[in-house]
Amino acid sequence: MCTCKQVERLLKIDGKKIRNAVQRATLEEVLRLYYQHPYKILQYSAKNLWLLIFPLLRGLIALRLDINELYMWLKGAWFDILIIIAIVVMGYIRWKCSYFMIEDDSITYQNGVFLRTRTTIPFSKISTVSAERRLLYLFIQAADVVIDTNGAGYSKADMKLLVKCSDLNEMEEKITVMNKKEGMKYSYKPNWWTMIFFSIVFSSSFSGALYIATVFFQSGKIIEEIINRKLTDTFNDVTNEVAAMLLPKISPIAIGIALLVLLSWGLSFGRNVFRYVRFKIEKDKFSVKINMGIIKRYVYYLNMKKINYVDLRQNLVMRLFNVMTVNISCSGYGNEKNEIPVFVPIMQKNQASNTLKIFTEDIKLHKLLIKPKKTSFFRYIWIPLFLSAIVFLASMLMFVLFPSISGIIRGVLIIVEIPLIWLTIVKFVSVFTTGFSIENDQLCICYCEMFAYHTIMAKKEKVTKIKIRQSILQRYFNKCDVIFYINSKTTRRHIVKALSLQEVEKNLGFKYIENEVA
Repeated sequence: MCTCKQVERLLKIDGKKIRNAVQRATLEEVLRLYYQHPYKILQYSAKNLWLLIFPLLRGLIALRLDINELYMWLKGAWFDILIIIAIVVMGYIRWKCSYFMIEDDSITYQNGVFLRTRTTIPFSKISTVSAERRLLYLFIQAADVVIDTNGAGYSKADMKLLVKCSDLNEMEEKITVMNKKEGMKYSYKPNWWTMIFFSIVFSSSFSGALYIATVFFQSGKIIEEIINRKLTDTFNDVTNEVAAMLLPKISPIAIGIALLVLLSWGLSFGRNVFRYVRFKIEKDKFSVKINMGIIKRYVYYLNMKKINYVDLRQNLVMRLFNVMTVNISCSGYGNEKNEIPVFVPIMQKNQASNTLKIFTEDIKLHKLLIKPKKTSFFRYIWIPLFLSAIVFLASMLMFVLFPSISGIIRGVLIIVEIPLIWLTIVKFVSVFTTGFSIENDQLCICYCEMFAYHTIMAKKEKVTKIKIRQSILQRYFNKCDVIFYINSKTTRRHIVKALSLQEVEKNLGFKYIENEVA
């Protein structure tokens, strides 16, 4: 028999246990732990795993179906096998110690085994959420999720997760930017010919060459004998055949360079087609959802309030057809190498104002008030003209010194001079379209950067700094260059050249203006 005091004491102890258990259960229900996809274990282990697996597999393949030889192989490789097991176990521990939680107003990610870090991002600070599904991920039901904010000074993503598709669906329901409860107010899907034209005009040989170099570099580590040498021999054979059949007077080396440039452009074009085909944009009241891609499928969720500026982009060919593409600056969108932050792939220039009203109601297109004088065209074209002259004179000198390789020199001259002449024409046309204006707390900047014409539209509050730059010659003629710094995750400058200093100082109504003497 228990006394009254004993019963009372037991009830107090059990009551504490019950309350603690209830609190733990409630906490687990409210803050559910989401673990990344199990494929992450392999990613954690891959860096060190491949160094041991390939030598072991090479020795195992060399064995005949003999128990004694298998025993000798195990006897010699037991330590490496233990290391592989340890690496996988460590990868599992890292995966188990890495999880994320979705609360009412934020998402938290915790990782680390010995040194743990916890990152919390409020929903109100999220600018972009991107979900990428590679070809392999389609089979294992996984997706790379990247969450970005406008955190200045950080070029990398704020949070990267490899999640299961089921967890991605829950994220879409809980995270504000991804949630579409109110339904879509506007949907836009371009025609296939529009995306083909877009891929043509924004493909470059340089980006294709970088892709070729990356493939060769990566493949050369493992299968150099099979791929690199075979491709090299094939390319040389094709070059010699083309030189012999079509252009016997031109060196095979020059033809090889031309073929390489053409191949690089073709690869860049194919990459753009596969990435941006199936482009679709959907907009609700506060956010935008963008779908694109075939082999790799991309989904972007953009917070409309976090868009830094709108960029209407053209090249010379697009100006001839009076079309443009609408790009945006939003942290997390267009951050990958050779990725274009496209918002509307192709549209007529006269439709720009109406289209912008649909997507960005607070940003409007208006006329330029401050422009350079037409007599300032030399300020825009002197660099490509100077480079073109240097290349031409150097080629003439090479013709005299090395007449035996005149075919190679002629081919290199053509390949280099054509882009320089084209750049000169682009810069000359930009004189008539460059300038800026400020109306109703909005900034509009038009300038040319390399081969592209840009029209930047941003709210005045997004401008962090304006710098007025003058050279010694510009001070004599009372001219200046104006550099605009617009708030974004990475510092981006927008330069308008050869403007009247008096007009600039008269019309700029910003607080922070810096003067720089070059």
